[in-house]
Formats: sequence, structure tokens, C-alpha cells
Amino acid sequence: MTAGDLLKIKGLLEKRLNPLGIKVEWSKFAAGPQLLEAMNVGSVDFGFVGSPGTIFG
Repeated sequence: MTAGDLLKIKGLLEKRLNPLGIKVEWSKFAAGPQLLEAMNVGSVDFGFVGSPGTIFG
């Protein structure tokens, strides 16, 4: 289980951001490179990756 999983299960982001009019949408990615590409094109604002090679690649 990752920190992102805990945030999703507990609904912490939704509780804090919904009153500000910010919608939280959760997505799963097969691996870090796909998540980073989605971030690169502006489709994702926040995410977790675990491999240093992916992060620095």
C-alpha cells in the first residue's frame, strides 16, 4: 500500500479540497513512465512513482 492509497481510502484530499471547489479524480497507471508522461502533457497534477530510474529518466 502506498501513501496515495491511504489518501484515497481515507478520503482526505476530497474532504479538504471539495469545499474549495476542487474535484479529486483518482487514476491508476501501469508504471511510472506512463504516469510521468501524463504529468508531462498536463493530464495529471499529482502522482507517486517509486523507481529512481523512472524519476530521473
